[in-house]
Amino acid sequence: MTRLLVVRFLFYLLVSSFISITNAQSFEVYADNNLIKVNEQNDNPLDLGLSTYKFSRITYTGKPISINIKVTDFEFKENDWSISPKRYKIEGTKSGNSLSFSIDRLGYIVVIFRQNQDFTKRIVLLIEKPNQIPGNIVDIADTYGVDNSGHKNETKKIQKALDEISGSGKVLYFKKNENSDLSLNHNSVYSLFQDRSGIVWIGTWGGGVNMFSN
Repeated sequence: MTRLLVVRFLFYLLVSSFISITNAQSFEVYADNNLIKVNEQNDNPLDLGLSTYKFSRITYTGKPISINIKVTDFEFKENDWSISPKRYKIEGTKSGNSLSFSIDRLGYIVVIFRQNQDFTKRIVLLIEKPNQIPGNIVDIADTYGVDNSGHKNETKKIQKALDEISGSGKVLYFKKNENSDLSLNHNSVYSLFQDRSGIVWIGTWGGGVNMFSN
């Protein structure tokens, strides 16, 4: 009986993961023709019957950004969509199953493709300032030529950087690689844990848990 329950639980996790991954592909977001990653957050109250919502982070440098959102697994009509907050007065253009508009400010934008409470039919765009590295931080990729794609063993370069930085009061900065699935998936790290087998578990703010094993 216990074994059967375990099998059912594992099957449930597998199906849930598959559904989550599938739903995460509802939108393709482009900023100035560059594909932007779509993330999924699971923090909606269960009593509302809502499971997840999707969001993308877009860097704003002071110049207007052309946004194009392609909807890939459902269709929306001309009178279905809206962009909030309304006070921003953002005007969009629907073309086929895509919506285009321009952003020229920091903040957040909610793009709704169905006028109901279905959060899978909307996406939040977080318009943020570029990451700024303080003066006491050394970018390990730029300074020591460390490949952050995850495809190379850069132990010697990393050790050299640690040796030279140690005691200097400076901090090594290892930025995620947007083009690699093997890289750290978020720049904000708030917890580290190494288990008995030597695997390092990395908790991030917005990217979930990463695992590093050598």
